[in-house]
Amino acid sequence: MPDQPPPLSAAPAAPPVPAKPDPADSLDADTVGGASRRRLLIWTLILLNVTLVIFLLKWADAFFMPLVAGIFLSYTLGPIVDFLQLRLRLPRALGSAVAILAFMGVIGGIGYAVWWQAIDLAESMPESINRVTRSVRQVQVDRSSSLSKLNQAAQAVDNALKSASPAPRGSQSAAAQAAPAPERVSSLLMQRALRVVGGMGTLGSVLLLAYFLLTAGDSFRRKTVRVVSKRWQHKRVTVELLDDIHSSVQQYLGSLVMVNLLLGLLTYVTLLAQGFRNAEIWATLAGILHVIPYVGPLLTAIGVFIAGVQQWGAIVPAALAAGSTLVVAALVGSVAYAWILGRIANINHSAQFIALLFFGWLWGALGLLIAIPLVVVIKVIAARVDALHPVAEFLRE
Repeated sequence: MPDQPPPLSAAPAAPPVPAKPDPADSLDADTVGGASRRRLLIWTLILLNVTLVIFLLKWADAFFMPLVAGIFLSYTLGPIVDFLQLRLRLPRALGSAVAILAFMGVIGGIGYAVWWQAIDLAESMPESINRVTRSVRQVQVDRSSSLSKLNQAAQAVDNALKSASPAPRGSQSAAAQAAPAPERVSSLLMQRALRVVGGMGTLGSVLLLAYFLLTAGDSFRRKTVRVVSKRWQHKRVTVELLDDIHSSVQQYLGSLVMVNLLLGLLTYVTLLAQGFRNAEIWATLAGILHVIPYVGPLLTAIGVFIAGVQQWGAIVPAALAAGSTLVVAALVGSVAYAWILGRIANINHSAQFIALLFFGWLWGALGLLIAIPLVVVIKVIAARVDALHPVAEFLRE
């Protein structure tokens, strides 16, 4: 048998060659990391800019408060000036002066009535406090009343705490416990006079600015359109944005005036039916303060309660009168005011409350008055600018 050739052994397997990294993968990772860093940098810059703007608004409130108030006053009086110009053929400057003077007359009359009402309340406050104190003491004397039982429980807890606490080592002298000497009357009068003068100057600035804006008409909008861009498409977007702001703010303010007139009328009828004295003054204040959501009706109720205690010398009828103003405000606010904000402004209640907190902290009482109109303007702008659509979504109902 012929010799067979030895079987060929299998060739050893070649070691696996490590795959080379794809440059495209590292490029994608670098791109993603760079985009994340850029996004973080952009949001950091946005946060810094927003913080800087808030600081400037707070620091320069003496400039921005009259500016914003004058602009919104011109929006409020704009339909009156247009009516005087188109229907009565008055020159726009004269119509603006008539509207400003009428506004000053209304505000002056309301201020005069409120001032004398406040003086009357202040003069009769000690007597009212004595009446309420006597009523409370009569209730406390009645051992079966809930207030008397609560008073007894509080007295027992107070006695227990006093018996458990160590006795003081020594009593301070009457001179040491005395309050510090008050400032001189002249310096206090000077400070009050300076505040009054400053307030009158701010009011005059607001009225003058509103007059100039009313006299100018829509010239500022035309100038804004010419300055923003020379391309036709951008001009069209700018015109639409300014028209939306103008119409939305005027519709909101006009509807708000009508709602507050209705609320004042209903409040007057309610208080008059209860025999409340000076019902017309408090009804007017209710209509004015209702501009401030949530806070305004509460302030009206507190004032009506104090005036009711001063008039009747009892807590129950004063509380009923104050509660009736809250009921009227709740009914009008839940129906008419909700319709305004839902149909015209379309702003949710959380955004309203946050705006009141922010602008109240920023500019005080005036910030509370102009908070919602400012949010309306912000919402209109955010709805028109693509980059601000998330802001409009958060504000939307």
